[in-house]
Amino acid sequence: TAQADQDILGTLRQSSLGTTSLAAVTEVDIFKVDYDSSSGNLTPDPVDVNRYTLAGACLNCTPNPPWPASTRQVGGSPDFLGVTIKYGYTWKSGVLLAAHPLALQETYWMRLEPQSY
Repeated sequence: TAQADQDILGTLRQSSLGTTSLAAVTEVDIFKVDYDSSSGNLTPDPVDVNRYTLAGACLNCTPNPPWPASTRQVGGSPDFLGVTIKYGYTWKSGVLLAAHPLALQETYWMRLEPQSY
């Protein structure tokens, strides 16, 4: 749907990562993953990347996101989508550990599928 990115962000906001005070999400990237049918390799597309805050503000929309949700293919030869969640953990004590936040990230790739057949 045209609201797919906001749906992803809403799910993240309601998850444990979005509701904890132990870590702060700094950026969520939603991007196209290119599929090479001859080799079967998946490669992140460096251009089609939508960057968001957890609250849903687009960081690189001028005025539209680089990869609008309405252009994604779910039928025939479906697109692959990636989501990278960047977050920081602030140490509770800086005495034995680094005083600056620990920067972490998780990335997930998935094949887009139709909602109904």
